[in-house]
Amino acid sequence: DSMQGEPLGQFFRDAGVDPEKEGAVTLAAAYRLKCKVLGEIKRSEFVDGYTASGSDTIEKIKAEMNSVREMLKDKQRFRDFYRWLFDFIKEEPDRKSVDLEPAMEFLKCVLPPHFPLCNDFLEFLKSQKLKTVSADVWHQLFEFARDIKPDLSNYEVDGAWAVLFDEFVAYIQEKKKAGAGAAKK
Repeated sequence: DSMQGEPLGQFFRDAGVDPEKEGAVTLAAAYRLKCKVLGEIKRSEFVDGYTASGSDTIEKIKAEMNSVREMLKDKQRFRDFYRWLFDFIKEEPDRKSVDLEPAMEFLKCVLPPHFPLCNDFLEFLKSQKLKTVSADVWHQLFEFARDIKPDLSNYEVDGAWAVLFDEFVAYIQEKKKAGAGAAKK
């Protein structure tokens, strides 16, 4: 017994969440409920999760959704959710990567509030003709977003970053030069 598709969407709307605009909240709710399958909440996950949080009415579930929104703003709790998300969206449990297109959709859904360069990074990923995003890159991306300033002024090429991040920084610097050159004309 589970909720998925339109009934799941209706549940979120009833709980004060617009699934179209607040995809990150729906994913974080799945995280809080310890869901195992993307796009589905099993009856046991629902009952166990909301019982544990003391949410036994729609009003209390709405309050729980506000708590989920707050969790998404907290860097440490977001990090735990973000790490969980990679495993949640993988097509097979032993796989060490996620196909590029779905990975980009999920990154676009959850990462922008924590990473001002998210859209640039997604544009860069597309330009690299990659087929997948590895677990290492996924996890390092959060660290990069957390530790590196949006102007990249504290990025060290000889740091412990994956080569992809060196290439991303070079991509942004090139983009800035091109923008500056176009502005001079």
